[in-house]
Amino acid sequence: MPLNIIIQLLSSARFVFSRSALFALLRFSLAPAFLYYNHTQHPHWKDGQASPIAPFRHVLVSTETGASLTLKFKGSEIGIIDVVDKDSADYEFAVDGSAFRKLPAPEVIAPTMRTMPLAKRLDRQAEHELVLKVASPGTARMGGFL
Repeated sequence: MPLNIIIQLLSSARFVFSRSALFALLRFSLAPAFLYYNHTQHPHWKDGQASPIAPFRHVLVSTETGASLTLKFKGSEIGIIDVVDKDSADYEFAVDGSAFRKLPAPEVIAPTMRTMPLAKRLDRQAEHELVLKVASPGTARMGGFL
């Protein structure tokens, strides 16, 4: 079954996925996914920031507690790929309007790539919405969505 991943960007903003992040997206069968991101709606996220580790070249970064991103997608699962470090922020996330759940930053001694599933067993045919926000002081470094 061919997968069709579409990332729709508003205005002239850009969101850069590394090659490995795109492969991870393909592996988890999201089709299609729409990331609604622009500097006007999300001024507290900085795109194209250099990643502290490979395989990412660039990450989307925020240091602002409360900064959020919204992803609309079709698929049965959703997750994130991010870079965590000693200064990483916690996240909160909600899928399809549910109550926000906390995703704490793990304790690490060096920058590390983390893949984290957020929701499973969703209706594959329905459109879903993920809201991800920075929930504590620190730095959020998003590499992509699974």
